[in-house]
Amino acid sequence: MRISETEGDVLEEWRQRCVRHSQTFVEDGIVQESLFLKMNLPLVFVLKEANDPPTCDLKEFLRGGACGKTWNNVTRWAIGLQRLQEEVSWSDLQTIDQDMRARTLSSICVMNLKKWPGKGSTVMGELRCAVDRDSDLLRKQFRLYGNRYDVRIAVCCGVGVADGLAKALEIGDPSKWRKTATGVPFSEHDAGHYLVAFSHPQASIDAHARYNNLVNAYREILKR
Repeated sequence: MRISETEGDVLEEWRQRCVRHSQTFVEDGIVQESLFLKMNLPLVFVLKEANDPPTCDLKEFLRGGACGKTWNNVTRWAIGLQRLQEEVSWSDLQTIDQDMRARTLSSICVMNLKKWPGKGSTVMGELRCAVDRDSDLLRKQFRLYGNRYDVRIAVCCGVGVADGLAKALEIGDPSKWRKTATGVPFSEHDAGHYLVAFSHPQASIDAHARYNNLVNAYREILKR
């Protein structure tokens, strides 16, 4: 069975649950399976929710090139992580256009903890309630990527994301995770498979410094 077919089963179950609660379901996951399968290091980025999305299919939005600071930074991170054996020049990443976003974002997987839309700022109480209600489906979706394809590291982006996913996966408290040499928290949730707790791509932190921090964290963890 192809990844997308199994993923589709999980997402359809989630969609029906949202319908029963009168919630608009925003589909996420592997953006373009054919490209995802070609990656030597398949990438999963875990975020909180889709903020006022222009479409109910996040994958369609990303294939079209998306827009905004969040997706510019995810594009930078993905390029650097997909080319870990190289030293990608920051000057090549400073300007991110729609074509670059479309090419790069089409090759990754993005999953939100909360599957119905939010606004500009996440209401953390709502996020925690979503994790509590949907922990079974969060666990199914996340485990699917590790079991059917060797996703070795997933990046939890933003405050509360690592806590939410750790709760769904029933693993240790992120406040007690080990840290890389540069202070990035991480946990080995299965043998050879890791979660990384990182800032949200839209955070007001120096983009170049964050890029280097994430790339170096990956390099350190993958040597284990």
